[in-house]
Amino acid sequence: MKTKQYKNKLKKFIHYDKYLKIKTLIKLRKDIFTIFKL
Repeated sequence: MKTKQYKNKLKKFIHYDKYLKIKTLIKLRKDIFTIFKL
């Protein structure tokens, strides 16, 4: 079953994409806080 394998890869990719976006958002927020503190 190739489709199942493909779906699993897609799931992992989407999950990783969300994870990266969240990480970037957190980093951005920290950067904004540091800018405002200065």
